[in-house]
Amino acid sequence: MKTLTRFTALGLALGLAACNADATTLSDTPLVTAPIDKDIALSSGDAAAQDIELMGAATGPLGVGLAPSATAEDDVPFRCGTHSRDALTIVRTCAFKDAAGGAQDSYNPLTTASANIHAVITGGVTRDNWTATDINRVRDLIVSGLAGIETQRTWNGAGTGSSNRERHTENGEVRNYTTASTLTITNVVVPAPRTENSWPLSGTITRHVTITVVGGPNDGKTRERTVTITFNGSELVPVQVNDKSYTFDLKTRKIVTGG
Repeated sequence: MKTLTRFTALGLALGLAACNADATTLSDTPLVTAPIDKDIALSSGDAAAQDIELMGAATGPLGVGLAPSATAEDDVPFRCGTHSRDALTIVRTCAFKDAAGGAQDSYNPLTTASANIHAVITGGVTRDNWTATDINRVRDLIVSGLAGIETQRTWNGAGTGSSNRERHTENGEVRNYTTASTLTITNVVVPAPRTENSWPLSGTITRHVTITVVGGPNDGKTRERTVTITFNGSELVPVQVNDKSYTFDLKTRKIVTGG
């Protein structure tokens, strides 16, 4: 009887340990992971579209000059300070350098060779089938190739991001998450001057995303993904989420293939 009691207790302890080990990790079944991969591809593509707006790529609510609500001041390159677009607030701080690395008080279209831009983006995003609230993104960007009358600019940098709630709806299903991410921007080449089709010619944005399920049977469980977006001169760009491939439309902010 004592032996049976010990084995019963041991089995219970192992069962509890297994439950605890699974408390924060989702099972790797297609039914669970496929929607998460697609949701991450969608929100990562949208964030990348906003990032390239900050870099002077094709127009959008964060861009300068061509947005529907733009004013004359928006046409000034590298306009810094605090500005609002839709439900987002963008605070940008800029530092300019000449070809010798000397600091400049302001941007000069002929003599400024590079700029460091610190951007903080807060607010929310609303799309056709998903929303994100309490967004907080920080970007530290370096742009080079500015001296003289340039035809393109090269951007590098890093950043972080988070959202207190992402809500995705699809075929009557609702999925809620909190998210956190880090990213690296590598040699993203953007044509100049800015036009309606100034899509980046090359370069990548790589994000490491941690997503936590809110509500439902998987409440509190997490997944991590590495997302790589590769630019190719068009509005349709490949998005790789671990081993899953998608195509994202930077203009419409939608996934057009994959998932």
